[in-house]
Amino acid sequence: MSAVMKNLARSALAVPGMVSVAQAAAPAEAETGYRFTYYSEDDSPASRSDGGAQERYKIQVHQFYLMMPFGDHMSWDIETSFESMSGASPAYTYKDDEDVTRVYMSGASTERRFDLYGSGRYYWSEAEAGATAGFSTERDYTAFFAGTDGSIQLNEQMTTISGGLSAGYDILNPTQDFSGDQQQQANTPGRFAAKGESIWQVSAYEGVGQVIDMNTVVQAGISVTHKNGYLSDPYREYAGAEVPYDIRPDNRTLLTLSGGARRYFPGPDAALHADVRFLVDTWDIFSSTWEVAWYQNYAPNWNWFVDNAIDFQLVPKLRYYQQTEAYFYEIPDHGVADPYYTADTTTYYSSDPRLSKYGALSIGLSLKTDFRQFSWTIGGERYAANPAYGFNGDEETPGLVSFWRLTTGLDYRF
Repeated sequence: MSAVMKNLARSALAVPGMVSVAQAAAPAEAETGYRFTYYSEDDSPASRSDGGAQERYKIQVHQFYLMMPFGDHMSWDIETSFESMSGASPAYTYKDDEDVTRVYMSGASTERRFDLYGSGRYYWSEAEAGATAGFSTERDYTAFFAGTDGSIQLNEQMTTISGGLSAGYDILNPTQDFSGDQQQQANTPGRFAAKGESIWQVSAYEGVGQVIDMNTVVQAGISVTHKNGYLSDPYREYAGAEVPYDIRPDNRTLLTLSGGARRYFPGPDAALHADVRFLVDTWDIFSSTWEVAWYQNYAPNWNWFVDNAIDFQLVPKLRYYQQTEAYFYEIPDHGVADPYYTADTTTYYSSDPRLSKYGALSIGLSLKTDFRQFSWTIGGERYAANPAYGFNGDEETPGLVSFWRLTTGLDYRF
């Protein structure tokens, strides 16, 4: 490793994203860890929801992982998670007789999900490659995925080229509240239409990271994803309608361009992270994401802290997101016709707020504490979405989500 690379790795220690482009070597230690996340959405507004305010999703996630070196050039890891969720979600948005936008909420439900995947990597002196495979299952959905990726360092390890391919296959089996095809189609048309359907997905990405000097790294990447299959939301339905209340194209291609910079400041022992991402797809959605974060390291020089290798890292971050609406996004007017969509409707349509024109702001704060072979992390995030944040002052979208997320975890190296 060159002198510049050694200085960069040392100066960027504990700054995620910088060490990875500074060295490609098999991990020297095994590591295991646990994460717990609690996610809570704000209740649906009573003034715009049928039946008054309803409690939206509350989610708890337990995650475990184990990473082990294997010889001098390999490593493998396994990760699993268990997720439990309960609450209601928007079934559809509509305009009533008084031209007021309202949200019809689905009934509260309880779901469980289990994920498991494993991966292996091989390391050379200036390159690495890996493969991953896994699955996710819940009562009405099963997903399988696999991928491979790699990177190589050039220009005396000052430049890192990376790339990867992945594929996924999802099987839909929406829960049914009625027996018999005729009753299902009449009362739950969305779920009836999605029964037994599937989704294929393939993705490819290419990225480059460049060391500018011992304190600065820049990165850029491009990715393409194509999805094909039943891409409508089966639970966005209106009982009594002849057809589902959400019918989307059966294919979607997304192109993403991203860039980022990492700048380490030796004086305060901190680093500034800045990232931007642009996405465009065949549903006419264009989005941009802007994020900044400050990684502040602190290592007390008192004897007890030094003897026990105790140090801290505080990370405040701010993110802004904005998108345009899908070309088939619309809010059905029940003042004109109820139900609005019939078997004679020939266009695609969806009132899913995630396909509308809106913006979102999120602010987060996390603290990482290292103690000998242990690392403890705790953090929180507040996210709020609003049409006005996306420069949309003409439409109301009461179904957009705002939430709190709290995470804590413990890692152990051995």
